[in-house]
Amino acid sequence: MGIFTKPILGHTEGWNNLKTGSVVDLVSPVNKVIASRVKNKYNTISGGKLSDLYYSLDSLVSPKSSVYKRLYCYYVSVIPKRNIRF
Repeated sequence: MGIFTKPILGHTEGWNNLKTGSVVDLVSPVNKVIASRVKNKYNTISGGKLSDLYYSLDSLVSPKSSVYKRLYCYYVSVIPKRNIRF
């Protein structure tokens, strides 16, 4: 996540910025959500790496002992590379 976007979103009420070096960029215990790879421009992650990211996120929310258990996880693309709606 960029140095501009992440701190702003992390200071939004109910959200925490987890700094760098983590799969998870933002967490909202109130909304029960974690967000990963939030960018303020299009993300250049390839298909294989995106698959790895989804497995990493799943491994964070699936184990019973995880601090993220029962949270929803999202890969966030603020501005997509192509102008498509999804």
